[in-house]
Amino acid sequence: MAKTEYPIMKLIIILLIILMLLPLSAHAATIKGSVYDLSLEKVNGAILEIDNPRQQVISSNGEYSFNVGLGPYTIIARQLKGGKLVANASEKISLDKEGEFNLDIVLFPVFDDISLSDVDLDKQENGLQIELMLGFVAVILIAMILFLIVFKRRKKEKRTVENNSLAETPHESDETKSEKLPEDLQKALGFIKEQGGRVNQKDIKHHMNLSDAKISLMMDDLEGRGIVKRIKKGRANVISLNK
Repeated sequence: MAKTEYPIMKLIIILLIILMLLPLSAHAATIKGSVYDLSLEKVNGAILEIDNPRQQVISSNGEYSFNVGLGPYTIIARQLKGGKLVANASEKISLDKEGEFNLDIVLFPVFDDISLSDVDLDKQENGLQIELMLGFVAVILIAMILFLIVFKRRKKEKRTVENNSLAETPHESDETKSEKLPEDLQKALGFIKEQGGRVNQKDIKHHMNLSDAKISLMMDDLEGRGIVKRIKKGRANVISLNK
């Protein structure tokens, strides 16, 4: 009698271990994400269902989450207003490993006046004509979304360019700058241009018959205005026009 009971007890223990491990494998993965409308705003209160096994949740602050096992799944999302379906979506996902998987869902509006009792997305998926119509509508809506995104982006870029243009000071030509210079600076600048735009500072001193200190101050002024630049060459300075 004892020999007969031993294999039975061993079998019971093995079955208990298997039953204890089943919940761990049943919820090996998490599918979560956000629910959006066409304006990419999160939808609060959307009803989401997943098959195998069937679960149902309501989005909170536009977020949802399902704990599932491995395998293929279909998630159906609905948005209701006053008991009527106003938008829906269906997404498929296949899980072949454990972990967290993010799946955001965009709801597309339903144009027909459909009550909650008339909604049966499973039957609609079996009708070829309905699938083609929904596909056509989806293509149009996606094109509209892409157009809005591109339009907003171009509008933002245009605004940025306009702001940068306002921030920039207008460029003054060399002639305009020279017209605003004092007479002695205009004379020195004219001599530099006559020499091809590059001349020794000593040559300017001899041409204008002024002291080294005065010429140095004048060149400092022209350099500070961005009209010329001073290049050190040995003990002498070479004055060159800025291009």
